Amino acid sequence: QKRIQRERNDVITPVLLHSQRCHQRRRAIAVLVKKPIRLWAIGLLGAVLVAFLGVLGGAVPIIGVILTTPAQIGLLMVYLHGYRGEEVYSAQLLEVYEKKDDTWKRVVVGMLWKDLWVFIWALIPVAGIVIAIIKNYQYRLTPYILVQEPEVKATDAIKLSKERTKGYVGAMFGADILPYVAVGIVVIILAALARIRFIGWLFGIVLVVVILACVLFMKLFLGLVGAAFYEELMNPTMPAPGAQNGGEMKVCPSCGAAVEKGNAFCPQCGNKMPEE
Repeated sequence: QKRIQRERNDVITPVLLHSQRCHQRRRAIAVLVKKPIRLWAIGLLGAVLVAFLGVLGGAVPIIGVILTTPAQIGLLMVYLHGYRGEEVYSAQLLEVYEKKDDTWKRVVVGMLWKDLWVFIWALIPVAGIVIAIIKNYQYRLTPYILVQEPEVKATDAIKLSKERTKGYVGAMFGADILPYVAVGIVVIILAALARIRFIGWLFGIVLVVVILACVLFMKLFLGLVGAAFYEELMNPTMPAPGAQNGGEMKVCPSCGAAVEKGNAFCPQCGNKMPEE
């Protein structure tokens, strides 16, 4: 029975992992399509707020970091609320400052601790840059943990992030790079078509629209995908890539897809699963 279960998991797990990643992107796109102007406006306001606080920090870098870090993390919280299907509004940019228990201090200490370790890894000769990039992805959940899980010590957030992202670093890297690769291919094709006589100007207009949309909304999309990884990995419901043993499966009542027991949403259709 164990051998049969392992063989069954070897077949189902890769399919579910692929479906889950597609599900994250689909939900991120759905949120972006539903509230594009609001998310873009809040993102622009967040950038202006960070720039303003950076100017207030003056010539002392540490003061600038202390002032700007909570605002930067506040924008991540906006994306997290949006991914969860909650209402998003500009006041959420100040969420870190408004939370009790001096959350902003935890955020600053935790993020400085994270950046310090990434910097230390980057100092390794030859391979340091590659290792630092890997570590940066391993520590990627740190800001979410610092704000959403106050029981975790600020200096322990990177350890928890590393534990949760084990086996998912490649998936997170792919989620970041794939949109740019796709857009790059589209831009190259449109640029080539724009050289066609008489009708090339039509493709030129499409090219401008694609580039403009990328500039305006790519950061928003990646912010929502980043929130998706935290939301899905906060309560792991599926084995990491390469895992030997999967969990118990159940069936989605909406589409009939196999879903890991405990998963809040169906990775196939995105509908909420019934309470267990």
